[in-house]
Amino acid sequence: MKKISIFGDSISTEPILKALVEKKLSDRSIDAKVDIFAVPGESSKDGLERLYQVVQGAYDLNIVFFGANDAALHYNVSPSEFVENLQRIASTLGQDKTSIITVPYLNEKLTSKYRSNEQVAKYVEAEINAFKDSPVNIINLNKAMWETINPDKFIIDDGLHFTEAGYQLLSDLITENIRKKVE
Repeated sequence: MKKISIFGDSISTEPILKALVEKKLSDRSIDAKVDIFAVPGESSKDGLERLYQVVQGAYDLNIVFFGANDAALHYNVSPSEFVENLQRIASTLGQDKTSIITVPYLNEKLTSKYRSNEQVAKYVEAEINAFKDSPVNIINLNKAMWETINPDKFIIDDGLHFTEAGYQLLSDLITENIRKKVE
């Protein structure tokens, strides 16, 4: 059985994410258990302080999903600091065992004045550039959301968190990433 951690902020806290990923892996004949290490409102800087929780579990694969808060202006985390935090997380967990999900699309009409897709794009670009020549896999959720006809269908009425359709997309991307790593 593969042990998988999902380490992130509030978007990762919903039980539906764990259930969907485990079911989709099972449907692909991949025996896996997913543990969630997610705290609402955290940035990657906060995640570093509790990284030891994930390390103690000695996971086979780690999915890291921070950034929605890092990219918010009022958190004061620059793209370079964000990437440095992600690099420390990946190095600690093992780069060959770590995949990072990009900062997601958000619905600017519904979210706070501190968040914008223009700002998010800077963080996504920083993530992609930082890990392009490393064993860390990037799961480009932002791109997948933008490539649909209506990315707002993935976001609830707070402009940031996910609908069931958003979790379906996210779990599909995570499952495909894991499948490629284990097969």
